[in-house]
Amino acid sequence: MDIAERWIIEYLADRSFFSLEECNEAIAEQVEWINHRDQFRGRSQSRWQLFEQYERDQLLPLPDRPWSWAVWRKSKVGMNYHIRVDNHFYSVPWQLAGKTVETCILDDAIDIIHDTEIVARHRKGPRNFQYSTLDEHVPPSHQDLRTRWDRQRIEQWAGSIGASTFAVIEQMFNARKVEAQAYNSCLAVLALSKDFSRSELEQACDVIIRTRQVPSVRRIKEQLTDHRKHPPVTVEPTDPAASTTPGASTPATTPARVVARPGDNPNVRGAGAFTFKEVN
Repeated sequence: MDIAERWIIEYLADRSFFSLEECNEAIAEQVEWINHRDQFRGRSQSRWQLFEQYERDQLLPLPDRPWSWAVWRKSKVGMNYHIRVDNHFYSVPWQLAGKTVETCILDDAIDIIHDTEIVARHRKGPRNFQYSTLDEHVPPSHQDLRTRWDRQRIEQWAGSIGASTFAVIEQMFNARKVEAQAYNSCLAVLALSKDFSRSELEQACDVIIRTRQVPSVRRIKEQLTDHRKHPPVTVEPTDPAASTTPGASTPATTPARVVARPGDNPNVRGAGAFTFKEVN
């Protein structure tokens, strides 16, 4: 600071500048003069010569990216070898499935560290519950995962519930570029059979398939919840052909039970309530 004040600020104090560029140019010239000035502290060399002789070879390269404020977190790697950071999923080497890693969240990047070593580096993704997966993190065979979950095993579980559930799970797998990206969603759907029932889950998946909706955990859970709130209503219709006179014969045909779905009017009888009796 003393050198800058004495040889730059004070030296240029009496000069007038009419632009920032002109001022910076004058400062650069003065800095050049300071660095190449001989007789530096009684030495026969200048500051620049000493820098070239002792310091230049010791310089380290600049970082490959600018400084950024960092937020550190600990995350557990899922069975699909991804971690969740701010509602986005980032891959790590598949061998780390089930391990705990440290996450360094920067302005535009995510560094994932295990045992003091950076094992993955990703560009920061949007908060849209999507996946960022590097090819080198995908195992040659998903059966090598310690969790032993793979597409075949998940689809077998879905098939044991019903054809519609299997079709939903198949669509969810086909929608992902990497198989493991669908593991969490598929297992979350199948786990709904524990909170509700297998038959209810099959019915909800059937609605998703018939209405051609994009299957998701949220949509299927909404179907299940709606089914619980509005269960089917069973209506026992009366037979207008039946006589109310004591001793009258029982009609040959008994109307079938009519099941009204939510939204139907239970007071409106179906075709089964109207049978005609032949009179001799």
